[in-house]
Amino acid sequence: MSQMDALINVGNTTTYHLPSKIVDYLGANKPIVNLISNDDDSVKITSKQ
Repeated sequence: MSQMDALINVGNTTTYHLPSKIVDYLGANKPIVNLISNDDDSVKITSKQ
């Protein structure tokens, strides 16, 4: 992971699983491209306006 420019996370199809690799991805301090498959993905960032 340290040699990558960015990391890709493919989201789960369920809303109740947090992908175990996301902790490693965050610790790598690299940009994460998150591909979600549902609106309630557990790693989706939402903005509140």
